[in-house]
Amino acid sequence: MKSFDIEDTYLGSIRTNPGSAGFELERWLDELHRHPNVIAGKPIKGINPFTRQPIHSCGARVITGRQQVGMLTWTQSQAEVEVAVFGAPETMLPIARALAASLGGRFEEHQAADGESEEA
Repeated sequence: MKSFDIEDTYLGSIRTNPGSAGFELERWLDELHRHPNVIAGKPIKGINPFTRQPIHSCGARVITGRQQVGMLTWTQSQAEVEVAVFGAPETMLPIARALAASLGGRFEEHQAADGESEEA
């Protein structure tokens, strides 16, 4: 299996469905704790350096066979919630789709631009 490299493995984002209530940090953490291969980090609060608005985030590592194969980052800036998904596609895509469904959201898979490499 190819080793996990955050620099070249952005797979897409989990987003709330239009018109839905979305998912707050507590619900996100509850879902992470249900998944046996996910290790949640500590939530942090800060200021977005570009908008100067408050931002909350929480990362999680995905481990299989004692190897990190992916990462999830939950971020809330103003009213928008997004979970960025990184890692080995064969492992992370099913996890991302399952998390999106359980959160009542959708997974938007990243489409590489022309000339952008899927693998380095």
